Amino acid sequence: MNRLPLAISLLALSVSAAHWVFSTRAQAPAAVTKPPNVDFERHVEPQLDLGKCEGEHAVDDLDDLMKHRFNPILTKISFELYHGQKEVPERLEEVTKHAENLLGCIAQVPRLKQDLDPERTEDFYKLLSAMQGNVLGLHTASSEFNEEASRHWFGHLRQDCSACHIRFNPHQAEAP
Repeated sequence: MNRLPLAISLLALSVSAAHWVFSTRAQAPAAVTKPPNVDFERHVEPQLDLGKCEGEHAVDDLDDLMKHRFNPILTKISFELYHGQKEVPERLEEVTKHAENLLGCIAQVPRLKQDLDPERTEDFYKLLSAMQGNVLGLHTASSEFNEEASRHWFGHLRQDCSACHIRFNPHQAEAP
């Protein structure tokens, strides 16, 4: 059987494919330059202020941070999600503010953490990272005025708190 026509067809197909790939290759974009007289910093506001961790009492250690920041913030979030009397957009705006504040508090934890057994440090930071991810989910959902998703992410956040307390503060996890 003569395979020459098949070989010629495959060669033509290969050449066509190569021509198409090289002719349609994206051109590198021109260098992006800042337009004259535009102050980008003045027009771009940061999305999250991770430096903020507001509360009424001073915080000297991780226990203070939990008692005077985390607990009140989580209580306020829970109230807005499940018991608030305002309209949904107003309540979720409050949740967004509280979630942002909580992100700032999470950023304080490494500075305030108590000495941990080196074998437990990795677990501690995994739980802290999961908590941060779930607070970011809560922040995103509430800023999009999605009440169902906000409750979903808050549920994950509560689970993070329980897991951390069981692992690192068992006497407090057993409290009623």
